[in-house]
Amino acid sequence: MTLITVIISFVLTGLIGNYFVQRWQQRNWHEQHRVLRLEKELDELRTLINEIMELGDARNYRARRLLLSLDNESSISTERLMDYERTVAVWNDRFNSFCVRLTLLASGRWPDSGEEDGMRM
Repeated sequence: MTLITVIISFVLTGLIGNYFVQRWQQRNWHEQHRVLRLEKELDELRTLINEIMELGDARNYRARRLLLSLDNESSISTERLMDYERTVAVWNDRFNSFCVRLTLLASGRWPDSGEEDGMRM
């Protein structure tokens, strides 16, 4: 009788224990996957913000230089105007990309975000 109780306890403990261990591992894996995805999105956002800040700073700096040179009507102001126009052109070339990437990151639909796999939590 004791042997049967031990065997039944072992089987039930093994089955129930295995079930709980598998569930906990699966839940842990999903949580780790979610954290990795969020870290990747955060890195993409940092990269985007750095690009925006670099180009915005360059544009602001060139605009201030141009403004200061407008008092002196010389070739310096023409040179600075052309420099500013080049900077604005670079900004405008990238502006649509910034808008799209910001929209995708804000909406959570960034490529490889796991949404298409049903992993979005």
